[in-house]
Amino acid sequence: MNRILPRFLAIAAIFNLSLLAWHASYAQKLSGQWIGSFNSKEDPAEAQTEYVLEFDINGSTLSGYSYTYFPIAGKRYFVICKLKGTYDAGSKSLVVTEVEKIKSNTPPDFQNCLQTHKLTYFKQGEKETLEGKWTPAEKDSNCGTGYSLFERRMIEKIKPVETVKKSVPNTKPTTAVNTKKSASVPQTTTPKNKAAISAPSSKKTIQKKILPKNPIEQKAPIAEAEKNKEEKIIAVDEPKKIKESFAPPKEKISNRIYQVLKTIDIEDDKVTIDIYDNGQIDGDTISIFLNDKLVVSKRMLTAKPINIQLKLEEDADMYDVIMYAENLGTIPPNTALMIVQTKNKRYEINITSTEQTSGAVRFRYKK
Repeated sequence: MNRILPRFLAIAAIFNLSLLAWHASYAQKLSGQWIGSFNSKEDPAEAQTEYVLEFDINGSTLSGYSYTYFPIAGKRYFVICKLKGTYDAGSKSLVVTEVEKIKSNTPPDFQNCLQTHKLTYFKQGEKETLEGKWTPAEKDSNCGTGYSLFERRMIEKIKPVETVKKSVPNTKPTTAVNTKKSASVPQTTTPKNKAAISAPSSKKTIQKKILPKNPIEQKAPIAEAEKNKEEKIIAVDEPKKIKESFAPPKEKISNRIYQVLKTIDIEDDKVTIDIYDNGQIDGDTISIFLNDKLVVSKRMLTAKPINIQLKLEEDADMYDVIMYAENLGTIPPNTALMIVQTKNKRYEINITSTEQTSGAVRFRYKK
């Protein structure tokens, strides 16, 4: 009996550790992006409101962002909120609460309603859903109640096709080469202004930017080239990986026309710029140029800003901040919200970049 008890306790401990590990891995599986909608019990005839949840689960806690999209008088509006919540592995249920609004393009008199969603995870075949009800996050709010339904966005990976070499008798082996044709890149006018400033340091190296549809590829023997991985987007819980351009910074920026969307006159030699995704986060990646100088390389647009601190030099009176799309994400084109803060003023500029053009904001330095 004395020998059996320690063995039993050891087996029980191993089982408990395995169960905890399984719960942790399952919670991580639910992390990602869920696309869906909610309605209102008070107004059943009202159309479903488009709603996206994007969160990470760490143990029993949850954090992330929500994205709400709706039309008013033919114009599309959005609201982005920060999320906090809890996860119960035993019941596969989540409680997700919007704790604050962090960005929107709604009218000044628009009343926002923070929500709490109580959801349960279901899986039928390949389809994964979160289903439940929502109530106001604030007790005294009268913005109604309703039902919520979300479906996971997934990526289906396609395995690369391997090239099989066949031996041919009495012949010398021939080296196979990549027969893909290089895309001709349109030539455009190089920006006139040169950067007179060193690249500001970014707090983070981050990942909505544009890449030419047919990126330039160098010819190389198949035997020496690495196997290319392709991904087909069905619905995504992580940004789609897209081939990057190998062109150097100055060549990249000169290959596209850039459009000055707004000109700002400033008297300060310091400018703070924050760049956000302007809507649904879908994997858009951008680079930022100051005139023809690269200052931010291949950062993803999210609800967290890409921060740039500019120090303007005395020997130049004009600066163009250019947003170059490294890819289009899953929802073209590439759009962003740029918030510019000078000593006395604040500006909000919506910027769009495509595979042909790059959006830009011009600063005129009034010394």
